Amino acid sequence: MASYVRVVLAIALLAAAASSTLATDFVVGDEQGWNVGLDYQAWAQGKEFHVGDRLVFRYPKGAHNVHQVDEAAFLQCAPPTTSVPLTSGYDAIELSQPGNNYYLCGIDHHCATGNLKLMVTVLPQVPAPPNFLPQVPDPPIIFPRLPIPPNNLPHVVPAPPDNFPQVPNPPYNWPHFSAAGYACFDYFAWIVAACGVLMMIPV
Repeated sequence: MASYVRVVLAIALLAAAASSTLATDFVVGDEQGWNVGLDYQAWAQGKEFHVGDRLVFRYPKGAHNVHQVDEAAFLQCAPPTTSVPLTSGYDAIELSQPGNNYYLCGIDHHCATGNLKLMVTVLPQVPAPPNFLPQVPDPPIIFPRLPIPPNNLPHVVPAPPDNFPQVPNPPYNWPHFSAAGYACFDYFAWIVAACGVLMMIPV
């Protein structure tokens, strides 16, 4: 996403720089060109001429010419004898200095009677924007925070399964006496009792 934003900003800045530095060609008189009987000051009104732009004078070759003169020669419609006119029929003049620039036709009375003259005010060149791109920081990478399990979880002892084998208790074997045995036991019991009685009689 950040790289896409940088590309868009770069294209916008380059377009702005190109629009401010590319020269504009102004065809004097538009479709009618450089000819007598036109009001060229009205044509120039509302237009902005900058250093680097060009004025293009179109006319039938040999019918007119173009002199670039100073203000005094412009007002008198009289180009100096040292002035060398442009005569190609498609004369492109680059505006190199800010201020007022004066042009006229030097053939016959085209300037005085045909109003074939032009004055334009040239503005300084529009400066291009600085050639740098704003630094767009990348968004931070946020990792999800995993919860920490608590330390006091109860210790659960699993219960034994229901099918645990049942071990029976071993049987208690009581001693078995016969009838003679019981009679013998009774006989010794009487003897012990008699001895005890005799011991209690004082001598």
